[in-house]
Amino acid sequence: MTPLKLMLLLLMGLLPLLTAAAQTDYQSESGFYKASLPEGWDSVRSDIALHLVRGDLSMHLFELPPDEPEALIQRAFEMMSVEPAGDLIQSSDAPLPNGVWKQEIYAESTWLHVGLAQAREDGALVLLVFGEQTDLQAANPTILNLLSSIQFGEVERPAYTHPSEYEEINVSFGAEPYVLQGTLSMPVGGGPFPAAVIAHGSGPQNREGMVGPLLPYRDIALGLASHGIAVLRYDKRTFTYATQITMDDSFTIDSESTDDALRAIDFLRGLDKIDSERIFVIGHSQGGSVTPRILARDADIAGGIMLAAPSRSFSAVLDEQLAYIAEVNPDAEGSPQMAYLRGLLDQFAQVEAGATYAEAFGDSAVYMESLETLDPVAEAGEIAAPLLILQGERDYQVTMADFAGWQAAYADDERVTLISFPRLNHFFMASGDQARLSVPQDYLIPADVDWQVIETMVEWIG
Repeated sequence: MTPLKLMLLLLMGLLPLLTAAAQTDYQSESGFYKASLPEGWDSVRSDIALHLVRGDLSMHLFELPPDEPEALIQRAFEMMSVEPAGDLIQSSDAPLPNGVWKQEIYAESTWLHVGLAQAREDGALVLLVFGEQTDLQAANPTILNLLSSIQFGEVERPAYTHPSEYEEINVSFGAEPYVLQGTLSMPVGGGPFPAAVIAHGSGPQNREGMVGPLLPYRDIALGLASHGIAVLRYDKRTFTYATQITMDDSFTIDSESTDDALRAIDFLRGLDKIDSERIFVIGHSQGGSVTPRILARDADIAGGIMLAAPSRSFSAVLDEQLAYIAEVNPDAEGSPQMAYLRGLLDQFAQVEAGATYAEAFGDSAVYMESLETLDPVAEAGEIAAPLLILQGERDYQVTMADFAGWQAAYADDERVTLISFPRLNHFFMASGDQARLSVPQDYLIPADVDWQVIETMVEWIG
């Protein structure tokens, strides 16, 4: 199994994350919605739908009167005089920042029909997608980015953001074959401004760090930019270049995170309005784990902010996560996702018992060894740069046990600041029951990164 396939399986059951390729703004004739259309797709507006086509793939966006989502999807098929392909193999809700979409997937052999619908008081939208399964998998980031880009009215932002104080600039950086797309949130004024690069958590993630309706990296970028700090957030290599990485058996944690964060920092240094001596790394979760390594490989980086950074091995963190999920959500225990993840733990146990990574993991051995042997606590002791380590006390993914590991190592180190927030979860949001650890269902509740976290980062950088 290749590294990319492994990471995709690790995220099964969560809402797929998004990537943002080059886009063209589109306004519906009725004014009901706006969307960003992907470049490289032919678009035609017919009497019944907006059609987008690339090769053998096609997308069809319908504007309809309000109705039940399932009925809307069937109505869209009828308008195209098309029967859904084969059997209904999945029906689920997909919460996005612009609302909850009903998703239905029909399959016949390798051919898929996907329908997504959302009804609002003043209208409804349906997206139908047709294509071969492999083509759809490759285009999944583009398809979901289109869906997420749809705006009904004004975009909501956290109260602590001030749009008049910054501008959002689409940028690209890096080199072939992995040029990356991102957004630079640049404070208004002449500068030079301090700046930060966001290093993502595990798995394929887009520039916003999107999980369901949550956009934590967007919140951080806009919050800091509103207070005079430029922030570059970008679409992760593992999402933008899924097909290429599938073929790369030499792919490691550095390929996934470290290398591109360093390229992003080099890009910022070339901008006139950026203070090249005050560029920081903000690493979240797995990105927090590699933050000391990023700082070690570029001694001119001013410092690192580590959000929910594990201090233990990947297998130890995964073992604790699965035990907790089984406790709070017993129905998940029999799912294919849980079976797969428990299989991973068995493979790590084989290595612990003396097997090589190649024997235990096959094609993904190089990646899994790089992930499991990462020791951020030790690597943090080998750098001189200051660190700000923040932790949500209600985080069930990276828990207070990890924060205790950081405290044990660095509580007396003057260059390291450690702060925990009692109300906050893995995404530094206060959603859910404050009297307990967070649960996976909390990630379906719309929320913003807490202002205390933004304020703490602004003060530490300043």
